[in-house]
Amino acid sequence: MLAGILASFQEKSLKISFRHSKKMEILVQKEVETTAGRKKSSDRLRRASLLCAIIISGGLLFIPRIPILILAAVLIFLAHPRGLNTLHVRALYALYFVAIILVIALTNSTVEALLVRAANFALAIVILNLYLRLGQREFQSDLESITSFMPIQAITTVVLAATMPIIFTTLPGDVESAFLLFNYHSIGAFGLAQPNGIFWEPGILQLFLHINLHYAIWKSRSYRRAIITVFAIILTQSTTGYILLGLQAISFIYYLYRNGRMKSFAIGNAALLLSAYLVLPVAIANFENKFSGDLRGSFFARQYDTIAAIEVWKSAPLTGVGFDIESYLEISRSTSINLSQYDQTVFSERIGNTNGILTLFFTMGILCGAPLLIGLLRQSMLGGGLVIRLILLVSLFTEPLVLFPFFFFLSLSGLVELTKRKPNGQPA
Repeated sequence: MLAGILASFQEKSLKISFRHSKKMEILVQKEVETTAGRKKSSDRLRRASLLCAIIISGGLLFIPRIPILILAAVLIFLAHPRGLNTLHVRALYALYFVAIILVIALTNSTVEALLVRAANFALAIVILNLYLRLGQREFQSDLESITSFMPIQAITTVVLAATMPIIFTTLPGDVESAFLLFNYHSIGAFGLAQPNGIFWEPGILQLFLHINLHYAIWKSRSYRRAIITVFAIILTQSTTGYILLGLQAISFIYYLYRNGRMKSFAIGNAALLLSAYLVLPVAIANFENKFSGDLRGSFFARQYDTIAAIEVWKSAPLTGVGFDIESYLEISRSTSINLSQYDQTVFSERIGNTNGILTLFFTMGILCGAPLLIGLLRQSMLGGGLVIRLILLVSLFTEPLVLFPFFFFLSLSGLVELTKRKPNGQPA
C-alpha cells in the first residue's frame, strides 16, 4: 500500500518536473529568439547609419547632406540607445581634439562653414564612440556588408548603359541614373560607361571597391567575389583604381611567394599576366585620355589643385585658412601660380580643391592637420596594414573627402590609438 502511494507520488513529481523543465526550455528558447531578433535589428540599423555616413562622405551630389546626417545619428541611437549614454574614454580625447580644431577655426572661418564642419565632426565622434565599444571586427563586418554589393552594382550599370541606355535619365551633377541605383559619370574608353555607384564620381567608388577586394581576399577568402570586384574596378576606368589594383596584385603574389605556396604562386602569376593583358588596353586608353586626350582636364585640374593647395597653405602654415571655401578661392586666385601650362577652362571656374590630404593642411594648418594625417595612417579600424593605408593615402590625394564623417572617423580612430596604454603604463 505504502509502496504504491510512494510510486504514485514519484510519478506525479516527475510529470510536474518535466512540465516545469519544458516550460523553462520554451521560455529560454523564446528569450534566445528575442535576443537574436534584437541583435539582427540592431545590426541593420547600425549598418544603415554607417551607409548614411559613407553617403555624406562622397555620395551623389543631389542627395541632401543635413537630413542624411541627422538620420545617421538617429539610427545609431535606435540601434544602441544605451551605448550613447556615456562617451568611451578615447572618444572623449577625440572630442577634446575636435574642440581645439573648432576653437582655432573661429578665428578664420565663417559661422556657416564652422557649423557644417562641426556637424560632420560630431557624427564622426558618435561613430567612433560606437565602434570603440563594439570593436574593430564589428566595424569591418558592417563595412563589408555595405561594400559587397558595390561590384555587382557597378557591373550592372555598365551592362544596362550599353544595352538599355533609354532607361537612364540625367540628374543634377551630370549623373546618368537608372532607378537611382545604377549611376554613371561619363562614357569612357571603348564607349563603356564609367560607373560611380552611390558616389559623385568613379574615383570614390574605386576606393570602396578596393576595400571590398581586400576583405574578399584576406578576410572572407572569397576569390569569386574578389574576381568580380577586380572586374568592377577595371570598369570604373579610374587611373587611381588601376594603380591600386597593381598594388593589391603585387601584394597578393608576394604573400604567396613568401609563404612557399609555389603552386598558388604560379597560378597567381599566370592570373596576373592574363589580367594585365586584358586590362592594359583599357588602362592605356585611360592614361592617354587623362594626359593628352579628351579627359586631360582631369589631370590638369588635379595638378593645379595640388599647387594651389600648397600655395594657400604657405599663407597660413600653422593654423590654415579655415573651412570657408571662399577664403581658399580668394587666396588661390591671388597667388603667383604659373598658369601658362594649363588649359584655362579647367580651373577658371574652380569651386574647391580635389586634394584631400593637402586640404587638411590648408584648412587647419600643420598644428591640427599633421595629427589627423598621422591618425589616418595609424588607423586600425579597417585593418589590412600597409596595403589599406596606401589605398587610403593614394585615393585621398585625389578626392576631397578627409573632412567628412567616414574618413574623419578613421583619422580620429588612429589618433586615439596613441592614448592606449601598454601593460607597463606607457603610451602605446
